[in-house]
Amino acid sequence: MLVCFVITAISGMLFLFFPKGPRAGWYEIGSFNKGDLNALHKYFGILMILFVLIHFLLHLKWIVTMTKNLFKKE
Repeated sequence: MLVCFVITAISGMLFLFFPKGPRAGWYEIGSFNKGDLNALHKYFGILMILFVLIHFLLHLKWIVTMTKNLFKKE
């Protein structure tokens, strides 16, 4: 989950700080061009969402128990 977040965050910051278009000042970073970075950003973002959902489902019992304890009247 951390690796997916880091890749998505870095590629997102690159898209945020570098303008769009062919004259944006860079065509490649390492061996990745903007199209490759866009694909990485999209696929790792989707993968991160799936991991978060799985993580949530694995801990659903704990979340329900803590929520009940939070609203329990004493």
